[in-house]
Amino acid sequence: MNSEVIKMRLKNHFFNLNESGKVYLVSIEQRMGLSLRTLLKLLVWGFILILLCSVFMFDKAPFVSWLLILGYLFIVGRTFYRKIKSKFFTSGKPYEATLRNFIYKNNLFDAGSNGDILNEITLGYVENKDAGTLSVIVGKDGGKYQEVADNLAEKLASALKLDFYAKKSQIDSVVYVYRTVSVQRYAVDHIPLESEDMRIKIYGDQELSLRQNFSTLISGASGSGKSYFTYNIWADIVSKYVVRDGKKYHAKAYVIDPKMSDIYKHCSLSGYPENMYGSTVADAFKIIREFTEELEKRKKIYADINEFDKTLLDLGYEPQILLVDEYPSLVAQMDSKQLKDWEAKLGNIARLSRQLSQGVILIMQQAGAGDNGLPTAIREQLVNRGFMGNSESISQQSSEMVFGQSKKDLPSPLFAVGEGLMSIDGNAPTAILAPKFTADVKTIVQPVLANAVSNWKSSGETKTSDINWEEML
Repeated sequence: MNSEVIKMRLKNHFFNLNESGKVYLVSIEQRMGLSLRTLLKLLVWGFILILLCSVFMFDKAPFVSWLLILGYLFIVGRTFYRKIKSKFFTSGKPYEATLRNFIYKNNLFDAGSNGDILNEITLGYVENKDAGTLSVIVGKDGGKYQEVADNLAEKLASALKLDFYAKKSQIDSVVYVYRTVSVQRYAVDHIPLESEDMRIKIYGDQELSLRQNFSTLISGASGSGKSYFTYNIWADIVSKYVVRDGKKYHAKAYVIDPKMSDIYKHCSLSGYPENMYGSTVADAFKIIREFTEELEKRKKIYADINEFDKTLLDLGYEPQILLVDEYPSLVAQMDSKQLKDWEAKLGNIARLSRQLSQGVILIMQQAGAGDNGLPTAIREQLVNRGFMGNSESISQQSSEMVFGQSKKDLPSPLFAVGEGLMSIDGNAPTAILAPKFTADVKTIVQPVLANAVSNWKSSGETKTSDINWEEML
């Protein structure tokens, strides 16, 4: 153990500072100080000890007698020191005093007539100074405070004067996460034309990883910033590349835009290969069949390798996504037979794509049930889910459909332009501010798309289909 670590531990001890990442238990007994019963016990045992020493031991064993008396005084002194330290010297642990008062003011304890604490809620906290978060852990043991444990988000936020960030419910506890420092929104003035970093930064420590399951659902009302959020993710993905057999391969994104909106225009303007984007039902089936063909090829490649617990990205194969904008508008144009075929193919991709470094990104205004909704079997495979807008603007149905939890358990709003909610890899949703474009979207996105298109064409990865899909449908 080096001298710096020793100094830090001594500083934490004497100045009562929190150690980052360490769990601290909070008890109302710390607030109440020494109970009358405890004080009487200490005095009685001390009187008995001194009496025994003076009557039986001082003459025969004075050293032992003094040792026992000094030991007793040390225990008493140490007890009082801890009580005084926890009660008055809390400058380094402001949350501890606040949480003790929280237990007291909300009557989350039972005390006997003599002041002893008979029962209290189990409460602890962890401060993560690097991440700028405070996690309050509330125990669930099936006792008196079981139901209370799940409904403390707002009360704790008010007491701590911190923004509610996330809630993680577990079998034996509930973890409420709060931000202790403000997080800056990412400003996007450009996206690198090429990058080997397989992470897509969202906000703070939130990021999508193309090495994991990157299938994503993005929802939100018109005007909420959903499109700009999508542009950033889309362009950032296609900027990524891998090197295989000495050749560079950019990530590929197949795009379906049934409303022929700005995403479609970006594809057209950048020279996107015609087999990789479209707007009609025929285009959609053409694209999903090609995507499925690639999936089947990758399944065979993966089956033939002698590696375990890998993705094809780890083996030099570029990530591929199928991006569908305004998903309900697309499926609304399909008849029952087409819809059944489409959902079977999309479900197959969503279910099998992770290890094959493929994924699906679906964008829609409402992620609810209904004729044009998303089947549960597919939605469950989209482990990354975003909603543009705050926890006040989302409906109860959308909250349950997108995040699988009640609206009341969502993080507090940030009340800022570009805010939303994001759940990564099935974790609890957190409040985010989507990356902000500081220049015209066209000047940022188009160079990245054009560069990726150039790579696809030079690597021979594009093709033109001569099949009339309209006739086949």
